[in-house]
Amino acid sequence: MFISLVTGAAHSDGLPFFCFTFCTMILDIDESAYANDDEMLRIIHRLQAAAADAKMRHDMNVEDEYFSVIEKRDTTIMLKDKEIAEKSVKLEEQKIQLEQKDIQIHTSVQMLHKAGMSPENIASSLGMGIEKVKRILASQGCSDRV
Repeated sequence: MFISLVTGAAHSDGLPFFCFTFCTMILDIDESAYANDDEMLRIIHRLQAAAADAKMRHDMNVEDEYFSVIEKRDTTIMLKDKEIAEKSVKLEEQKIQLEQKDIQIHTSVQMLHKAGMSPENIASSLGMGIEKVKRILASQGCSDRV
């Protein structure tokens, strides 16, 4: 197979347009046009090497397949990392909500106790166990009437 690389007009983004045709034996590129672009020169040299040697073309195809698999794996990892980060944020929000709910429960227990309700009545009216009400009251220093 013979490869020819011809540069033409630039795309709208300013990058040169390349056209590959399979018609000549030589890959003829004016490297001086890319003298200040190391990455482009590296690509040009790889293309020239691939055009000159069938084994090199095969090796480059294998390499491309290898990099494709790695790129796919990296994309999957990045998506999983993003998903984990989103779930971490969600868990943190739920933790804050639970802490706020816990504060509300403690405040309610304390207010009802100060209003003269017994721990049994507090537990019944808040729909919680008596032992939990007693622990809350004890933690707030209200164990004198528990």
